[in-house]
Amino acid sequence: MTTTPESALPTALQSLAPPTTEVSAPTTESAAGPIATPEAVIVSCQVGLGPIETYWSDGSQTGWSQYCQNQHDTVLQNEREANQPREKQISWCGTDKNIYNRGETFYTDGTSTSWSQYCADQFEAVNNPPRPPGANGGGGAVAGPCEAAQQDVITYTHDGRKQQCSNGHWVYIA
Repeated sequence: MTTTPESALPTALQSLAPPTTEVSAPTTESAAGPIATPEAVIVSCQVGLGPIETYWSDGSQTGWSQYCQNQHDTVLQNEREANQPREKQISWCGTDKNIYNRGETFYTDGTSTSWSQYCADQFEAVNNPPRPPGANGGGGAVAGPCEAAQQDVITYTHDGRKQQCSNGHWVYIA
């Protein structure tokens, strides 16, 4: 066995510093490979009807995103639905006695009926004194036919409405 004198060893090995006890940061590699930084996800959107703003989990804020656009569209749809009546309502009444019969009613959904009490009252208010029943625009019977002896007699119904006997029928008057 031969030994090499110490002077024959390379000088770089002789000048090495003693080992330190510092702990280095862990590496981002594992047995499965490098650990990925989690991607930013949307945490909220601009509330209200302003421009589309997107707020991300990493604290950033950007403009338009499809997700926030969908949220915005849903808010608008719900607002429209909340402001539309659930039941059809009277839109207008036919009050021209030369065109419409007493009580003809037109609704917000585009349909119409030949009579409603509300429109009958509107018709009477516009066409006072009422035309006799059977004539175009004439009022209908309130409580059935009246006798000829009651012609032009004015009375009140049980609900306090004024009526007159006209041509054999009771009609509302104002």
